[in-house]
Amino acid sequence: MIAKDEVKHIARLANLSFSSKELEKFQKELSSILDFVSKLNEVKVEAWDVKVFKVEYSRTKSDESRPSLSITDTLVNTPRVKNNFIKTAKIFEWI
Repeated sequence: MIAKDEVKHIARLANLSFSSKELEKFQKELSSILDFVSKLNEVKVEAWDVKVFKVEYSRTKSDESRPSLSITDTLVNTPRVKNNFIKTAKIFEWI
């Protein structure tokens, strides 16, 4: 079974907090999930034919550029523009 300290560490990484009762519940549930996933190590995959899983596409899209909107047409309905770029609110804050 996974240790309570490990569950606390995982919860801290996920920015979660649990009561002691919830911690015990998640300890059991996480242990059962990890036990189930560990069973995948028992599956023998050497004999599998990889060609069975290969997906073939009959049509491919050509990779060529095509005419698009001009910068003026693209930015015409944009509320804030600076140097031909769309100006948005700050979404990242660098430390």
